[in-house]
Amino acid sequence: MRRKKDKPIPLELDILRAARSLLDKGIREFHGHFMAKELSGRYDTRKLIGYGTLYKALGRLETNGFLESEWEDPHVAAEECRPRRRVYRVREDRVAEMELPDLVTAVSAVV
Repeated sequence: MRRKKDKPIPLELDILRAARSLLDKGIREFHGHFMAKELSGRYDTRKLIGYGTLYKALGRLETNGFLESEWEDPHVAAEECRPRRRVYRVREDRVAEMELPDLVTAVSAVV
């Protein structure tokens, strides 16, 4: 699939749509695994893609200004005996200006 500069591809649109839905529920931050679970609840992720592709998509969304991220507090991870997570936040100003049609899905783009 050819990419137009600053135009999200279907997977990225799905991530933004899910992130906006989380925001509507009051969830302002998410990490990659949480987003993967959120997407799996919406789409048939068996046909979707691996985590490597998801994290690359998150990185592209951040590079293009749709998301912001930072590493979580190392004390939180240590208390839970797990590695630190990269926590993402939607840039509401960028997502609000986009139309995210419900019919565009990553599954249709991959299949």
